Amino acid sequence: MLDSLQTTKRANYWLIGITLPLVALGVMFEQWYAFLIPPALFVVWLTLYRLDWAMWFVVLATPLSVTLEDLTGGSGLSVPTEPLLVLITFITLVKMFFFAEYDKRILRHPISIAIYFYLAWMGLTSITSELPLVSLKQWVSRIWFIVPYYFVLAHLFLKNDRNKEIFLWLFLVPLVAATIYTLFVHSQYGFTKKTSTWVMFPLFKEHTSYGAVLAMFYPAALFLAFRKSSWGINAVAILLLVILTIAIVLSYTRAAWLSLVGSGLVYMVYVLKLSRSQVWSLTFLVLLIAGLNFSYITSKFERNRTDSSDNLNEHVASVTNVSTDASNLERINRWNSALRMFNDRPLLGHGPGTYMFLYAPYQKPSEKT
Repeated sequence: MLDSLQTTKRANYWLIGITLPLVALGVMFEQWYAFLIPPALFVVWLTLYRLDWAMWFVVLATPLSVTLEDLTGGSGLSVPTEPLLVLITFITLVKMFFFAEYDKRILRHPISIAIYFYLAWMGLTSITSELPLVSLKQWVSRIWFIVPYYFVLAHLFLKNDRNKEIFLWLFLVPLVAATIYTLFVHSQYGFTKKTSTWVMFPLFKEHTSYGAVLAMFYPAALFLAFRKSSWGINAVAILLLVILTIAIVLSYTRAAWLSLVGSGLVYMVYVLKLSRSQVWSLTFLVLLIAGLNFSYITSKFERNRTDSSDNLNEHVASVTNVSTDASNLERINRWNSALRMFNDRPLLGHGPGTYMFLYAPYQKPSEKT
């Protein structure tokens, strides 16, 4: 599907022949946006003839992409990645449906089948949505994320096993560049928790998405740092790991910290080579102990009055504060609102992407923060 096509001199001549007159007309009429035509046409050419290169560029640009708000009727647009994702999706679907260029191993994989059901159900609930236009946009945008990031990358990984490592490096290096920018801005405000929520803008909207990406690729950095390779490659990977560690700590994102603890426990299952029955037995034992001590655990949480703060110990302790911590209380408020919304429309729901617009009436005054 992604094999590069043999370009011809004639195609290159056509590209130059179209570009130069358009740029000349733009200069003549002082329409300086005409200078965007050459890179735009180059991107189209790249996607048509080297879809693999276009996908690698998207991976490289993702951590450094900037979200432009309110360009598409209330939703943001990440540039330069999203326009290119749309183009990659279109060309990939054309190749799959009209030229039968696909890998059956990917299309018939259980995860792929689950994705088909997911998109079909999402499309159905977009029709029955309370805000159909919002849901339709959510559905379409989900397609142009899934096709490149799942189907195209899966093809690249199957085509050459080395592409998996290329993917990690292409994402991690610009991600670390984004964290260096964030740390520099954060340093201007003394690395305080209050400013940690926005210092990554415009590369990330706020600290939760920033922390999530850091936590997601932290295990990848660990893998690259401690695998067998040349000392130079390992040194670079260790440097990236150190920067990511600092960034995760100073993101003040408790969910990211907890997710890393959880992923560490999962990793221990593989290291200890526990069988499925052993994993289920341990899970049952943990749940049993938690159930027998439920009252004690609940009262412990309720007595916790440690709020999130710049002090890292207090910030960690505040994770279980469900009495006074504003962040935790707001999270509980929104979960309860979501449950009430589910009870209101349990089968088809209110529609994809509509929660933020519709949850307000489902709040209780006593639960608001």
